[in-house]
Amino acid sequence: MGNLLKAPPEVLSRIARYLPAQADCLALSLTSRELQVAGETQFYRNVTFNLKDISSDERRLEAFVRCLMTRQDRCSWVQSLSVTLSNRSLTRMEHKILAIVINILPSLRSFKYIDYSANNSVYHTAIDFHPPRRPLQAETSLRQFTCLNANILDQEPFLAFLHFHHGLQHLEFSEDALNVPHLGKGILPNLETLRAPVDVILRLLPGRHIKRIKTTISQDMAPIWVHTPRAAFDTIRVFSSSVCGDAEELLESLVLRMSNLEFLEIEDETCISLSILRCTKIKFLRLRNLWGEFSARVVFNRVPVLECIELQHTVELSAGVISLRWCRDVEKPYIVSWDCKVKEEWLRDWRKDLFVRHDMCHDDDVPVFDDDEVL
Repeated sequence: MGNLLKAPPEVLSRIARYLPAQADCLALSLTSRELQVAGETQFYRNVTFNLKDISSDERRLEAFVRCLMTRQDRCSWVQSLSVTLSNRSLTRMEHKILAIVINILPSLRSFKYIDYSANNSVYHTAIDFHPPRRPLQAETSLRQFTCLNANILDQEPFLAFLHFHHGLQHLEFSEDALNVPHLGKGILPNLETLRAPVDVILRLLPGRHIKRIKTTISQDMAPIWVHTPRAAFDTIRVFSSSVCGDAEELLESLVLRMSNLEFLEIEDETCISLSILRCTKIKFLRLRNLWGEFSARVVFNRVPVLECIELQHTVELSAGVISLRWCRDVEKPYIVSWDCKVKEEWLRDWRKDLFVRHDMCHDDDVPVFDDDEVL
């Protein structure tokens, strides 16, 4: 321990990053004066609030802001802020606190707000996404912005917010929770990952190098992408989509415009025809719950460029959601779990970010298909 305490502060901070929970970081900061900074730095690095009880949650948020204001060097330690709301709406005080916090963290790289409230269809007072009142910097720190299941984005303040944080690379908001008509070419030049309604995606594609997109396609939707130049789709490598209703033809029409697409994920129990797949460069295909309708051997034979097929199982085990995966150069399928949260697979590397479930890879676990069964 004596030798450890003699290590430079930056080394101690790196070691503290391996602590699994914020409580461990806090405990480390209380062990000795030498380890206080290392523990506190990591404790503030990734801040998470799960808001359920109004009275206690408001006190926690207020205490957090007071701690930041008491020692303002702590503001620069916060790199990730995640707020999850369950079974209630935000109070006015919480709105004010979040508006303050977002604008006083100079090193914030990721902000995530997710509303799991049962009442999220009710109108909420918008979080103030005005940019901070300071001159526009050459480079701001924020790179990821996520706002899911909450219609909390006012148009003009949010546009100003995006203009200020022009270095954003990752932007997510629910497909039905944004009404900002003036997103155009002069905003977010560095955007690479985008989850949004189809019309917003189409407005942001031209002039940018967007590689990953996620959206929802519904049967009452017009194929508005036919009016977008094909060259705008050339940078897309990953496409994840939910399909509502009888919209398979719309999905296939959009997929065909992505000439360099490599990763296709269809979250609902929807098929895509082999004739469409043969016209693409897709290497990885991820589907859901098509156990009895599927033959990987047939698909590989008819789609030569395809390298891997995965079927997600809806059953969630203690170890997480499992998937059955076939690879062209592997004789038998095997079971995998992704190294990420459910529904975030589209953000990861399909070749690396997973665990092979050797404990479940037995013949009894693998469905049997006939050669004449097709996708």
